[in-house]
Amino acid sequence: MDEKQLEKEYNELVKDKPPTKKSRPVKKTPKNTLPKNWETAVLDIYREGKFDVHVKNWFREQGTPVSKHIWQRWLVDEPGFREIIEEGHDYSYAWWLDYAQSNIHKRDFNNAAFKSIMTNVFRWKDTMSEMTIETKVENSKYDEMQAETLLRKINDKLTGD
Repeated sequence: MDEKQLEKEYNELVKDKPPTKKSRPVKKTPKNTLPKNWETAVLDIYREGKFDVHVKNWFREQGTPVSKHIWQRWLVDEPGFREIIEEGHDYSYAWWLDYAQSNIHKRDFNNAAFKSIMTNVFRWKDTMSEMTIETKVENSKYDEMQAETLLRKINDKLTGD
């Protein structure tokens, strides 16, 4: 085969294929992706003491699955989304503190399970002698006092004092 014949065959193959248009995918943002009034629904989920995974499941149920990668990007790039999620974390944290305060004296209250949840989800330190709480609320003096009192009660129950 000579060069002209190869070029002719190549042109025949290429001209039958439609040109492919390469474009960037639409960047997912909360404004163009999430359901209307998502903020209220998300905060209601957190008010029940639930966590990020429950919010992601709610988005999925609404037909808007949010991947781990997109969630992380929105937390960094989208201030409105980040503010709602941080506010939700505060609601969830408060729910768990209220739950512990109202149930700490009950015989069937599982101190170890509560401590595990608070350690793993809310980053309480795991050593009893240095147990502190990272508070997220600006006016946290009262919250810290409540948390320290609660920690002392839990520590007393766990050590049997």
